[in-house]
Amino acid sequence: MAEESFAPIFDSLGATSSRPIRTPKTAELVALRLRRMIIDGELADGDRLPHEVELMEHFSVSRPTLREAVRVLEAERLVEVRRGSRSGARVCVPGPEIVARPASLLLELSGATVADVLVVRQAIEPHAARLLALTGSDTEFDELARMIDEDIPASYLANKLSAGAAAFHLRLVQLCGNATLSLLAG
Repeated sequence: MAEESFAPIFDSLGATSSRPIRTPKTAELVALRLRRMIIDGELADGDRLPHEVELMEHFSVSRPTLREAVRVLEAERLVEVRRGSRSGARVCVPGPEIVARPASLLLELSGATVADVLVVRQAIEPHAARLLALTGSDTEFDELARMIDEDIPASYLANKLSAGAAAFHLRLVQLCGNATLSLLAG
């Protein structure tokens, strides 16, 4: 088949035949494999990565390549590297706070208002409450009732009612069992 016959395909993909395909660096491939191990639960939150020598042998890579891969994961906040007597890399699975700051910045740059955020909360919470009503356990309902009876009044007395109410609403969404809704609410 002539190269010209592929032109419509490349055009529809937004690619040109003159643009080379970039081969990933070895460090990126090692980081990809370690990231997948974290996602799949082979490496859990708090686990230490094996020692450098073991990882170098396992992946058949040099020390600089391995260190670059670990730096990639450190930049993604999937591992925390400590130096000194307790040195080494430890897995630290991030929570929603990792996206909160950049998301907040993007919202500010786009001109979003607090009212915009409240509209989104009003869209999320009824769906989360419905899911929780359908699948929730007595323990989960008891936890929310306890928050209403104890935590919210205590936050009112401490002049932090909005913090208590926000914690309740967040917990309601977290208990609904939908990870995406929980992340958005967080």
